[in-house]
Amino acid sequence: MKPERLTLLEDELRNLIAHEYVEDKLHELHLAVLELAPLLIELTPKVTAFGGMLIARHGGLGAVS
Repeated sequence: MKPERLTLLEDELRNLIAHEYVEDKLHELHLAVLELAPLLIELTPKVTAFGGMLIARHGGLGAVS
């Protein structure tokens, strides 16, 4: 997926969630989450690996200053 599409989907989802208190928008929110779920599942191992690399590079999970 192109980064521009990911950003657009992220913006759309954020806007839907920000207005989730509007009951008639809940179905639209659920559909957006369903659309993004495969991408989030695909990205999870990449984010985990990147986080692991940063932890290893910086010597562990010590306090951040």
